[in-house]
Amino acid sequence: MPPLDDGSRLSPERELRALVDAFPDVGFILDTEGRYVEVLSGPESEQLLYDDPEELLGSRIPELFDEEMAETFMSNIDAAIESGALQSFEYTLEVPDGQRWFEARVGPVEQVDGEAGTDYVVYVARDVTDQQESQRELARQRGYMRQMLDSLDDVFYALDREGDLVDWNRSVETVSGYTADELSTCAVYDVFGERARERLQSFVTETVETGSARRVTEIETKAGTRIPYEFVAGLFDDPRGGELVVGIGRDISERVEREEQVQVFGRVLRHNMRNKMTVIEGTAETLERESGGALSTEAERIQSAAHALTRLTEKAHDATDILLQEARPEPQDIDAVAREVVSERLLDHDRAQFAYTGDRGATAVAIPAIRQAIDELVENAVQHSGSVSATTDPAVRVSVESDDDVVRITVSDDGPGLPDHEANIVTEAREMTPVFHASGMGLWLVRWIVKRSRGDLELVDDGEDGTTISIELSRANRLASRENS
Repeated sequence: MPPLDDGSRLSPERELRALVDAFPDVGFILDTEGRYVEVLSGPESEQLLYDDPEELLGSRIPELFDEEMAETFMSNIDAAIESGALQSFEYTLEVPDGQRWFEARVGPVEQVDGEAGTDYVVYVARDVTDQQESQRELARQRGYMRQMLDSLDDVFYALDREGDLVDWNRSVETVSGYTADELSTCAVYDVFGERARERLQSFVTETVETGSARRVTEIETKAGTRIPYEFVAGLFDDPRGGELVVGIGRDISERVEREEQVQVFGRVLRHNMRNKMTVIEGTAETLERESGGALSTEAERIQSAAHALTRLTEKAHDATDILLQEARPEPQDIDAVAREVVSERLLDHDRAQFAYTGDRGATAVAIPAIRQAIDELVENAVQHSGSVSATTDPAVRVSVESDDDVVRITVSDDGPGLPDHEANIVTEAREMTPVFHASGMGLWLVRWIVKRSRGDLELVDDGEDGTTISIELSRANRLASRENS
């Protein structure tokens, strides 16, 4: 120890006292019978003592504690003396500050005269209550999380980079038919069959490379049953080192079956509707011809209704195909899409006048079918503009604007305004009635596509001077910055 200013040194007693005062733990020197020879505690640690230091000195452990606690202390003291090695153990004790957890260390002290044997032990007890409570809380949370995961019907899984199962819930065992021991010794590719191997391998690779992934694949159980599942996963930093692919898989058997039923129903309906409408149109032509023109008005009405019903069937079929697609919102160049739509409609409607303005590179998050939504709005605008007057050319204005948050597509016409039932599809101002209006099919499709793109559809203006409808979508770079923040 460095000398003091007056040239003197601290005495060993003062050095020991200074050390004890700064010591956050409590310590004791005990003899072989568990008698307290010295109590080492400072101002900060006295509240951790079982009793007053004066009461402890000279007392023996078996005299102060119950039989079980005394046995714990004495057995460790005896082990330290007999083995000459440090002993460690934990225990709880009721002290003036309440019940506390302690971590104790007991080490032998050799005799100072150099003779063989040990007369004393040093006993140091550290308060580890906070750590114990943290561990118990962590264990409680883990138990809660495990119970929650095991209660899921979905399968929960954690994989390493090689695709080996690191953790899973009970549903994995229930669904796959494999036991916990079998699952712990094989890769997920082996569990779910050779047919799913390639897709699951690419799924793990994509998650590791991009941070997340989604995949629909058919798993094969131990019994050979194949079940369609949708898997989603994210990348997790394992505190023990490395990265894990963690996610959930959901049985989509009912969804797949419903989609197949809808598709079959749609194909059958479309085929039969085409055949029946062909018969109706042909019959109308025959009536007009054989009546010598006397029934021309009635025949035209029949043909017009047949054409309209055929178009409705085709539109409903197209809408079904779009809505059944497995599509997630992703960046779309809205400016480029809108320009293409306007160019194509310009070729289809030679009498229509189109005006387009757009922000180059305006990219928003939407499903690929957003093109269909824009096309429907433009076509709807052409039809409504043309209804003002037989001599007035339809005038349609389309714009794409972007700011820091959104990309806005606006479509306007100069027609008489939307019928109430069509306007209500956009505004949802009134409760939808059971009566279905075929003329609103296109707007229904627009609404569904925008909703699946997580956007907003708004009727900006609707009156005698025309109709303006807008779609607002989240700008792609804004979404990316949020995910990275």
